[in-house]
Amino acid sequence: MRVDVKCPNPECGTAYQVPPELLGKQAKCTRCGLQFTLGTAGETDSEQGEAATRGGRRQADDPSIERLGRFEIINLVGKGGFGSVYRAQDTFLNREVALKLLRAAASENRRAVARFLREPKAAAQLRHPHIVPVYDAGVMNGHYYIASAFIPGQTLEQALQRDRLTIRRAVEIARNLADALGYAHNLGVIHRDVKPANIILDARGEPLLTDFGLARIEDANEQLTREGSLLGTPAYMAPEQASRRHGEVGPHSDQYSLGVILYEMLTGTRPFRGKGEALISKLLNEAPPPPRAVNPRVPRDLEAVCLRAMGRRPEDRYPSCLDLAEDLSRWLRGEPVHALRLKPHQRALRWIQRHPIPSALGAGVVLLALTSTLTSLWLWQNSRPGDAALQRRIEQLESEVQRLRSENKAARRLRHSLRKAEGDDARQRELLEEFLQQPDGP
Repeated sequence: MRVDVKCPNPECGTAYQVPPELLGKQAKCTRCGLQFTLGTAGETDSEQGEAATRGGRRQADDPSIERLGRFEIINLVGKGGFGSVYRAQDTFLNREVALKLLRAAASENRRAVARFLREPKAAAQLRHPHIVPVYDAGVMNGHYYIASAFIPGQTLEQALQRDRLTIRRAVEIARNLADALGYAHNLGVIHRDVKPANIILDARGEPLLTDFGLARIEDANEQLTREGSLLGTPAYMAPEQASRRHGEVGPHSDQYSLGVILYEMLTGTRPFRGKGEALISKLLNEAPPPPRAVNPRVPRDLEAVCLRAMGRRPEDRYPSCLDLAEDLSRWLRGEPVHALRLKPHQRALRWIQRHPIPSALGAGVVLLALTSTLTSLWLWQNSRPGDAALQRRIEQLESEVQRLRSENKAARRLRHSLRKAEGDDARQRELLEEFLQQPDGP
């Protein structure tokens, strides 16, 4: 039998299972490097717990809390290393909120408090349909809190544990998240902890990015990140982030994390598995298996998009998350993606798949012209000299061939016009009707 313990570092909170005989002994967290005394979960560091409750302060992560100022607690939603999240009612503004409370033990740590309050500073300026809005933050009755929109639904992590997403659904989610990240990056906000647990799927299945607790505001003067510390979730970290080179962590690092999420949605597994330093070693020294090697149903061009987003160096990835979003949109529209250069016959096949009616019409005209030409040649070769009736028939067939050739030219003009009007279905139907209404004859 093993006992659950947690790292007391509020910025880490990594969970472990240890034999009971190790309780009370010193240990070192493999993720953040903190040395602490092993204890049961919630009691890992009794000295910090006692410090948090000195002076009669109530534990902020106590599930029995009923009210905090104007916020009336409805129920506990979840707990983590930083503290707890409650569903609450803002009685002043009469709306439901997700109320995040910092652990009482962490509230004694100035750096932890600064990091906790950095989330609302980063997220408050963001207004995007795929980012959870933050309403308020501060300290009330000795409790540090963040109030954000309450989104009924489940996390992407929970969704992936239950079912495998369809390929198209996975691409739609990744496209929307890439657009949200690109928007945040343009405002100077880098998330630095993009992972399925920080993505909420609302009642309609739309993804919303949340938890900017590790976000970096590029124009801020705060220096809260120590070189050499590991910030984020290793399984979704970019190589420059896993190697603790924080000066190199930027928008491309968020793009890499989203590429890992796309990989996981397409294949059902992460590209690198393991724990602690073993996982980081794989991330830094090994190339991820191609998605098609794990799931052969993944289209080749979509595989190219995923692997480009996961390029080992930032310069190997898309110039921005907005460029990634646009390439995913191209794939959804059935267009060639920029991550994979298609050969001419592959591009032609894609065009035929997007425009089946004009393609079939043009192919039919070409086939009729070819058939008539071959028939005329056969009759000419097998006719007797001086046979006037047969000669007239040959002339009629030649005239028919000329008419079909003219129609074929008209079909080519139609295809050319359709290419220019691609994406405008109404214009395509108008052009097709004009072509079908043309009179017979050259």
